Amino acid sequence: MINAKRVFEFGNGYGYSAFWFTRAFGADGCVNCSDTDAMNRERAERYLSAAALWQRIEFVWIGAQDVVHGSTEAIVEHNRLVSCDPGFDTFINPIRDGVIVARKK
Repeated sequence: MINAKRVFEFGNGYGYSAFWFTRAFGADGCVNCSDTDAMNRERAERYLSAAALWQRIEFVWIGAQDVVHGSTEAIVEHNRLVSCDPGFDTFINPIRDGVIVARKK
């Protein structure tokens, strides 16, 4: 819908969200996934390889909290900044841990 070409996923799980993000991008998009659980990476690689999408995944071994300077406060601040920026349309979907969706205007 917005022609995004890159998503950073905080915490990958087994790759379900990455599957849909990657499919939505078309052939030239990429999903950066983060997780600290080796089993999640293995599951995601199997799942996304079966769908011929793994080659478009950049996987980093880091916890989501460490990506945003190790604190919940940094995540809250990020969400506040994006939500208050008039250059973005945003909403937080309260599924599980929550998902912020931001579209640059």
